[in-house]
Amino acid sequence: MSQPYEGDSATRAVPGITGKNTDGGVGIAGHATGGPPIQVQKTGVLGDADADGTGVLGNSQSGVGVQGNAVNGLGVAGSSQSGAGVVGTSTNFTGVSGTSGQPGSSTGTGVSGTGRDGVHGVSSLPTGRGVWGENSLGSGYGVSGYSIQGDGVFGQGGSNGVHGQTGSATNSGVWGDNTGGGYGVSGYSLTGQGTGVYGRGNGPGVYGESNLSDGVHGLSHSRANPGVYGESDTYEGVRGISHSAHGAIVGINDGKVITVEGAGPGVYGTSASSYGVHVSSRSKRAAMGACVVSLSANSPFPAFLCFVVWKPRSGFGGGNREEGYLFRCEPAHIGA
Repeated sequence: MSQPYEGDSATRAVPGITGKNTDGGVGIAGHATGGPPIQVQKTGVLGDADADGTGVLGNSQSGVGVQGNAVNGLGVAGSSQSGAGVVGTSTNFTGVSGTSGQPGSSTGTGVSGTGRDGVHGVSSLPTGRGVWGENSLGSGYGVSGYSIQGDGVFGQGGSNGVHGQTGSATNSGVWGDNTGGGYGVSGYSLTGQGTGVYGRGNGPGVYGESNLSDGVHGLSHSRANPGVYGESDTYEGVRGISHSAHGAIVGINDGKVITVEGAGPGVYGTSASSYGVHVSSRSKRAAMGACVVSLSANSPFPAFLCFVVWKPRSGFGGGNREEGYLFRCEPAHIGA
């Protein structure tokens, strides 16, 4: 029993050596000790094959084809000069499965990859997924990406670069969170007339809310385009509603840029077939106040008082009200 066993076979279907355990144990076990950990030394089982053969092959009807266990080292290690180090194939289930720790454990990585692409997944199905991540025990992330200096997650595709979807009525399909004071979600398009951020829905296309600043803020560096632009096929292009004593819509021109045409107005209205500015209020005093264009005392341009023609209108909200239409404007005497 001290001599090593050696088996040879000249028939393809007959193995060179076989081992059988009738009590449910290991059929063949290999163990090596001593010597430095180089090449094939200290190797329990060594598989080697010429050309495109298989060094070690494990088959199982319902259990594990090949299993490797280690206390501190690698359970299974695969190495290749030009091919795949380890390949797993399954007809109806998972080709390669990795598990670390116990279910619910907060330590360990089931599958870890290192290289140009740490993990590369390919799907040959039209609706399949190259990489699929799932969290089945709580509210953790299905897929998480991290980069020290670059983007944590980058998506690129013939359709959408990144697609997010949720069935929750109180959550977002795509959610961005910035803990450093920057933008939660940022979008830009610098090709042609592309749109940086586009929103569409049966509710508001784009909705903004803020506790300390503007709900929606628009800024344009173009001399021919507004900071905020509103357009509607069948209703108002822009509407403002205020629940306080402040104006629903306020126009301010700070006069920092004065062209040959002069300083721009705070509010400007134009119409091809009706009034440029239409003022409507239940209070004549409120309407008149709204029609005073008041400039600062340092401005070389005078203030103007716009007079209103009043016309009654009934049937609004169960009562009557008067609507005011701008009739004419004339210079006002400031301080008079």
